[in-house]
Amino acid sequence: MAWWFKGGHGDPLIDVDARWQRLLVDWFDHWLEGADNGVMKKPGSVVSMSPTDHWSQSTWPARGASPVALHPHEGGRTAGALRLARGTSG
Repeated sequence: MAWWFKGGHGDPLIDVDARWQRLLVDWFDHWLEGADNGVMKKPGSVVSMSPTDHWSQSTWPARGASPVALHPHEGGRTAGALRLARGTSG
């Protein structure tokens, strides 16, 4: 399961609604407690563009996707941003 969101590194509870917390609890219940709660039948990935704009896919990576090299850049909300082009330091 992958949950992608625009926030910084850490728990997306600030940027995402309660669906993230419910999914996280279901995942822990399944893998740590052995609960047969159907979490493994849910989408393999969720992309969250905003607190109300989500889309999901059954598999990850997406069918038809191809690898892309990302490079760190200064800036961003936490440790930096990722971009397609190489940056220069300093």
